[in-house]
Amino acid sequence: MQASVIFKKSTHAGGYLLCLVGGEKVLCHADDCDFSVVDTIKGDVIEIGQLDPSPRGLRGLQVSWVSHLQTEPVFPFEGTVTSIQYEKKFAHAAVDGDDARRDVFCHVTDFLDYAGLSASFDAADRGSRVRGYFRETSKGRRGHQLEIV
Repeated sequence: MQASVIFKKSTHAGGYLLCLVGGEKVLCHADDCDFSVVDTIKGDVIEIGQLDPSPRGLRGLQVSWVSHLQTEPVFPFEGTVTSIQYEKKFAHAAVDGDDARRDVFCHVTDFLDYAGLSASFDAADRGSRVRGYFRETSKGRRGHQLEIV
């Protein structure tokens, strides 16, 4: 079932989302999400695979990210890693077929397998192929739900 994010708390250890499903509040812990809660914003749409009633309220399990607010479009892309900074945990990727030649900023927390660490990011190299989504921000393109292909 789809839900709307109404609150986000992100920490270095993960964090959680508070969402609305049919008027009821649902807590979705970062460990139950297949994406990084860092990039979510109020109003994002997520998909909750299962609801688990607990003494403290409903908990969302098997949570997937669907989309940002319609005011902030998200674009699918495939590209090539052009630079990588392992110590600073980020990389840049050139988008295939992009005449503007504006790279996508890819932080380690943007990779699908991120859970404190990312094997995908650590295995990436200059020239590696990457796929995912990006959105336009005031600082440029920011990657989201990334994976090395």
